[in-house]
Amino acid sequence: MGEGDKSSNNTQVRISNTDPRLIKKFKEFLIKICGVKEGKFKYYLMIFNDSDKEKAVRFWEDKLNIQRNQLGKIVIIPPQGKGTYKKKNQLGLLNIAVINKNLKEKILGMIDKI
Repeated sequence: MGEGDKSSNNTQVRISNTDPRLIKKFKEFLIKICGVKEGKFKYYLMIFNDSDKEKAVRFWEDKLNIQRNQLGKIVIIPPQGKGTYKKKNQLGLLNIAVINKNLKEKILGMIDKI
């Protein structure tokens, strides 16, 4: 579904994906189940070098109902050769994160119980 960080050494709870629905559900889980406050979220965007940066930013702002100042550094992915993608994602990969070691341990414990 998404890429996250399962290492207990890292204090971030995060997931990255190109699908805003998955990002929104993860955020909803963190708010409703884990009690994370809205102001604790960090957002990061990665886009290909030939993407329209402003279009990608507007897309994520609209889909997640966030402001531009909530979006951290935007990483531009340089060309990687010819590649095998027939159609590259033009709207980017969004990473949503909360920095909280106790929350990370709580979620890893939840996963272990499944």
